[in-house]
Formats: sequence, structure tokens, C-alpha cells
Amino acid sequence: MNDSQLHQYTPRRGRAIGPIGTWARLLLGGGMLAALYLAPSGDRPNAWQALLGLAGFTAVLAVVQIGYARMTGKRLNATGPLGYLVPLAAGTAAALLYPPILPGFAVFIAASLLLAGIRGYAGCEITAISNWLLRRDDQVGCVLLSPLDHAERGRRRHGLDHQPQQTAGHAGSSDTGHGT
Repeated sequence: MNDSQLHQYTPRRGRAIGPIGTWARLLLGGGMLAALYLAPSGDRPNAWQALLGLAGFTAVLAVVQIGYARMTGKRLNATGPLGYLVPLAAGTAAALLYPPILPGFAVFIAASLLLAGIRGYAGCEITAISNWLLRRDDQVGCVLLSPLDHAERGRRRHGLDHQPQQTAGHAGSSDTGHGT
């Protein structure tokens, strides 16, 4: 696979989430950053943890995405049960084996949530930054916000299905609810 093929799976144009999903991501990401950096000084992420969070985790994900794309020639679409369990298990194992990475991981998740909210990205937040940098749309399962996005899509679809329609013989009239 050459470099031009690596970018063949570009993200969707436009927003893939609605206003509720957008605000949920912005509030969660902003709230996480505020909680991290307004904590007592001994509990705040230090510079190496923030750098690990923003650059390190992004780099690891980008390497995995590039490797997958080069090996298979396909877009990563791990949204089944394994797609939910592998990232959760990997993050849990890393945190248990080396607890000092937790603040960096929290910075990474917060920044990813903010970027996903700003860009209207509906995929799992852990791939938001690397997908943006690689111009890809790889997907892994997202336990936290997928149910919210699904409910919001259903709500929008339901609202679109019940738009008032003009009936024959009344094409020129309008019903404003104020009487005639």
C-alpha cells in the first residue's frame, strides 16, 4: 500500500453528530481538562504526562492504524464486541502496569473529546486525533457516546418522518395556528 492509498479512506464531510452529541463531547472534554488542571497541584498532570497523553497515545494509535491499512488495504472498522473490549482491556492493562500514565491518558481522552465535538466526529474519541492527522475514518467501538449518538440520530429521523405535508386542494393555504 502506498501513501496515497493510506489516505483513501477520508472522513465524511460535514457533521456526523447532532447538537446533543456535540455538546456532550465538548462538556465532557472541557470538564475533564478543568478537573485535571484545577486539582490540587500534586494531582495535576505534569508536562511529561501531558506530552505522553497528546503525542504518545496519538502516535501509538496512528502506528496501529497505518499498520492495519498497509496490511489489509482496508479501513479499520472494529465496532463489534471485540472493538469495544480491546481498547478497554489495553487501557486497563497499561494503567495497572504503570499507573503514572493515567493522567496523560486522561489528557488524551479530554483533548480527543474536544476535537471530536469541534469537528462533529461520531466515532470513538480515541481515534479522533489520529484520524484527523491521518485524514482517515477508522472506527473502534465506543461504549460511552455511541448510545447517545444512536438515540440522537433516531430522534432526528423520527422528527423528519413527521413533517407536516401539504394535502391536495390546500396547496396555497398555510396553517399558522392563529386562525383565519
